[in-house]
Amino acid sequence: MAMTLKKPVEASSLVSRSNGRVGLKSLVPAKPTPLEFITPLDIVSFVPTFTVCVPNNAHEAISFYKTVFGFEVFRPAPKNPPFITELRLNGFQMHIFILESPELDVIDEDDFYSRRDFYVDSYAEVKAIFNKAVAAGAKVLDGITKCQVDIYTHDIWMARVKDPYCFTWTIQTRPQKKGYFANLWDALLYKYEPKSKAEHM
Repeated sequence: MAMTLKKPVEASSLVSRSNGRVGLKSLVPAKPTPLEFITPLDIVSFVPTFTVCVPNNAHEAISFYKTVFGFEVFRPAPKNPPFITELRLNGFQMHIFILESPELDVIDEDDFYSRRDFYVDSYAEVKAIFNKAVAAGAKVLDGITKCQVDIYTHDIWMARVKDPYCFTWTIQTRPQKKGYFANLWDALLYKYEPKSKAEHM
């Protein structure tokens, strides 16, 4: 049985109409494509992609994602509906489809789809993006903090904000593995550190 992967769909096919109302179609096509038929262009298309729905003023959403995260307009909205603008980050790192329609509302739902991770290389970048997001109208969920991933990884810097379009962004430095001797030292410290009375009971 051949393994299959699902190809992304074109932006123009994201919209369906029923009884005069506009809705979003599933981003997954009905028929997956067998691996043997996937081209290198298809492979680079498997990137984090999501849709931002706004009833009006799509240019404000475009400006927000360009200013805060550095997205660029890859495909501008057509002159006729559906008005969908495609943004890309650093080529193929992340895609955003911004759909503008008066019949759509911004829905505030805290689910897996509305959560996004944004990785950078340094504390300075976390701070800069966090400050730009807040200045552009994002809500602070967690300020910049230093967090431990595990004993085998260096601590990371992270912050969380909710943008004006109800997406939650975790801005964080990329986890970096420690060297062998650093891991060994941390493991020994963890093993032989004094235990509290509660742990001995």
